[in-house]
Amino acid sequence: MKFLSIDNVEFEFIGVFAAQPGFFVLELMRGNGDEIEPIQYPVLFWAIESESLAPYPITLEGIKTESNYILQPDGSVERPGIDGFGSVDAWLTDQKKSQYEQM
Repeated sequence: MKFLSIDNVEFEFIGVFAAQPGFFVLELMRGNGDEIEPIQYPVLFWAIESESLAPYPITLEGIKTESNYILQPDGSVERPGIDGFGSVDAWLTDQKKSQYEQM
């Protein structure tokens, strides 16, 4: 199965399997004013990329091919192969700091 991402990068997947409950893709959303709030999208399936065998989450929003932070069932947050945090609060604090530094 082939997939073309938003930025026209082609991905080829060799399989899809159901996700265990408790995994969520985390994204940031601007709330009222400049407040940043996390949004959680439940991971329904994982698609396995053919070359790297990396898992990509599939949510109701579709397959997420960009670098994603994943909330784990134990409450930790990981961006596979890149970094991680002990909790959503620690991740959110880091994201707010990064947003502030970009201003």
